[in-house]
Amino acid sequence: MGQPIFPARGSCFSVANRTLAIKLETYMLLAEFQEIMQALVPAELAEDYDNTGLLVGNPTDQISGILIALDVSMAVQEEALEQGCNLIVSHHPIWFKARQNLTGSDFVARQIQFAIKNDLNLFASHTNLDNLANGVNRAIVNLLNLRHTVFLEPLGSNDSHQTPAGTGMLGELPATLSSPDFLALLQSTFGCQCIRYRSGPATIYKVAVCGGAGGFLLEKAIAAGADALVTGDVGYHRFWDADHQILLADLGHYESERFTVDVLRNLIAGHCPRIPIRIAQKSENPVQYYCP
Repeated sequence: MGQPIFPARGSCFSVANRTLAIKLETYMLLAEFQEIMQALVPAELAEDYDNTGLLVGNPTDQISGILIALDVSMAVQEEALEQGCNLIVSHHPIWFKARQNLTGSDFVARQIQFAIKNDLNLFASHTNLDNLANGVNRAIVNLLNLRHTVFLEPLGSNDSHQTPAGTGMLGELPATLSSPDFLALLQSTFGCQCIRYRSGPATIYKVAVCGGAGGFLLEKAIAAGADALVTGDVGYHRFWDADHQILLADLGHYESERFTVDVLRNLIAGHCPRIPIRIAQKSENPVQYYCP
């Protein structure tokens, strides 16, 4: 694990321009983890519709281990139990809207019931991680080696945390590529079985990216002079809206965010030096492809 980064018991340390008093123990309470995550990935950066933070659990629980996953599923929860992890940190929250019952009659209800019965804590860092400067979209531009990157839609700094944030990112490739070569780069980089796309310029240099469902940024990308917009979950009519002005590439939601687990691990690891942190090996893409 290396040397702990925490100072002496009762003293303070700075995370993301916030000073937190965290007790130095051989364990960490879930409440302390919540404080760290609030400093690293402020909840205020999340979109209004989102559901982030501690979704299931008890802040007084001691964390035995952390399992990081893109989504919460039964396989992931069972893996957490097998690995001795009582905290699952996922990118996608297991639910968004208020629920009227937990009868176990649907997928989400079964996940929540299983977590409660097995004393598992569920924590989500979703659009606040998307909008973070070193979050999901930073991972995508790094994978594509984009240079001179800026936010596609800056959100400004959060008043209390002064955290740079924005929706989507824009950057330049190291060299201009033909459209077919650019699509081949996307397929190999993100491990896509196939890519849905709408053709645009013959050559690609300036690229906009948005992990997850970023079709709503199409006009912003065009206005910014992007030759391509790389995202997932693009609706049928958005492909028409691209109108050959820009190459609109839909990698798939899972494919565009599959590396988010590494982003979360890198953020968390330095601040939880005594807690075992694992990447879920049983995560799966709920979308399957028939490619004969």
